[in-house]
Amino acid sequence: MGGGGQERERKDGRGGSGKPVNTLLIAKKMKLAREMYFAILLDRKSSGPMMIGCSQGGTSIEDLAEKFPEKIIKIPVDSRVGVTDAQAALMVSGLGVAADKAAAAAVQIKALYDLFVKCDCTMVEVGLRGGAAGLENMHSCADA
Repeated sequence: MGGGGQERERKDGRGGSGKPVNTLLIAKKMKLAREMYFAILLDRKSSGPMMIGCSQGGTSIEDLAEKFPEKIIKIPVDSRVGVTDAQAALMVSGLGVAADKAAAAAVQIKALYDLFVKCDCTMVEVGLRGGAAGLENMHSCADA
């Protein structure tokens, strides 16, 4: 990796030497029409999983909550049951997903919850991109 025997390193942002970069993924740049925010995290108040979404894009829920508090959707999840169809549908609706994509989006939300549980996560956060120019029917996930 790298020329002249030098290794490229990802800096840790704290003045450390960083870690070797083993893989670099490159994606095609797209002009995006809209972004959405979705996360599942362990909520201290409810002592369980919480789904949080916003129909406005961004990767910082704190910034989104400050700018668009009325658009933040919070849905507690009973860890004994998991995400129900009704909860997934409520989140999809709150995110403003087009009706013809709602069922597929609900499946993805439930799959992300399964990942959250299977990997014993404290948080799964994704930036959802939708309606790329020229690809209006496409939704993709970035910043996962």
